[in-house]
Formats: sequence, C-alpha cells, structure tokens
Amino acid sequence: MNFFWLLPLTVGTVTVLQGTLNRKMGMEMGLGSALALNSVIVLFLGLGLYGGVRAFPQYFPAIFHGELQLEKLAGWMILPGIFGFCIIAGIPWAISKLGAAKVFVGIVVAQVTVSMLWDTLIEGKPLSWMRIAGALLAIVGVVLVSLDAGRADG
Repeated sequence: MNFFWLLPLTVGTVTVLQGTLNRKMGMEMGLGSALALNSVIVLFLGLGLYGGVRAFPQYFPAIFHGELQLEKLAGWMILPGIFGFCIIAGIPWAISKLGAAKVFVGIVVAQVTVSMLWDTLIEGKPLSWMRIAGALLAIVGVVLVSLDAGRADG
C-alpha cells in the first residue's frame, strides 16, 4: 500500500473524532467556547509549523515551503479559513441533531460529488465511466450505512 493513502485515512479518522469530541465539549462549555479553544490551538500549531518550516526547510516537503507575503494575498485566500470554521462549527452541531453516522454519510456523499466536479472542471482530469461508477458505488455504500444507522437510532 502506498504510504500516502494513510493521509486521507488518518484525516478521515481525525475528522470523526474532532467532530464528536467538539460536540461533547460544546455540550459542556458551549460550542462557541469549544470553537474558540480549537481556533487558538490551530493558530499555535500553524505558527509552530510555519516556524519549523522556516527554520528547518530540509525536513519538510516542498508544498510546505514558501514565505507569507501579505502583499500577495488575494481575496479568495480567506475562503479556506471560512470553510475550516464551517467544518469545526457545523459537524458537531449536525452530530447533535442527526448522529455521527448520518452526518459523515452526508459529508462523504458531498466530498465524492464535489471532488469529482473539481477534478473535472478545475483540474481538467477527464471524467470516465470508471470514475463515475466508483463514485456511485461509494455513494451507495455510505447511504446504506446511513440507512442501517437510522434503524439502530430509531
């Protein structure tokens, strides 16, 4: 197995854990407080990573290199931060209303659909029947998991 397949598997695992733990924190301290705490931690980790890359670039892949230049910032560059906030605010809130399985089924369906559109429309990767069939199988699989989770919840 290619080592890089571990990255999305790890991120997927951490996403579930983060969303469910944020929901738990939100129930104890309020979701706003939980998100503020998350944001402070992300800020410090991001600054630490930036400092580490600047001090020891030889230990980091090229995608991490570069220098923050405020004059080169474009308006669209705020979108990933806004999207990140939507993720950390929306997932625990949705879990509190639907349960983890149904929320992540919806997320996977949206991710498969939007990533196929992105690859085709933005990256220029051809849309093949094999890719469409794989996406549909993934969507059917996650929907079946959600239906089963719905019976267990109700």
